[in-house]
Amino acid sequence: MTVDPTGSANWTRKDLEALWQISFTMRDGPLTYVLGAKSAKECWERLSTRYEGTQNTSLLVEELFHTTLSESKPLEPQLNRLVRAAHTLGTLGFGLEDKVLAYVIALKLPDSMATLKTTLSATRASEISTEAVVANNP
Repeated sequence: MTVDPTGSANWTRKDLEALWQISFTMRDGPLTYVLGAKSAKECWERLSTRYEGTQNTSLLVEELFHTTLSESKPLEPQLNRLVRAAHTLGTLGFGLEDKVLAYVIALKLPDSMATLKTTLSATRASEISTEAVVANNP
C-alpha cells in the first residue's frame, strides 16, 4: 500500500482541527471524557460511549418534556436546547417525529405568546414542523 505524504499530512491536520473544535465547544464536565483523545474519531467514540446510557436518556426525555420555557431569558437558546435534546435522543434510538416535537415546543411557549401558541397548536399536522415553530418565535 502506498501512502501519499501530502494527503496524509492534510488528513492529520484536519483530524486535529476537528478534535480541537469538538474539545473547544464542550463544557468542563463532558470535556473530562475526551481529554487525552488522539483523534476526532476517538473523541467521538468516547462521547458516544458515555452518553449512550439509560440515565442520560432519561435526563434528555426529562429535559424535553419537563422544561418550562422562560419569558425572562432569550427564547432561541431555550428552543435550540429542546431541539438538540430531541436530536440526541434520536441518535440514541429514541427518535421523535418532527411534527410531535413541533407540537411539544408550541405547547411549551410562554403565556405571553398565547396567540402564537394557539395558532401553532391548531396547525394541521401536515403543515407543522419544528423549523417553522422555531422560526415563528420572536
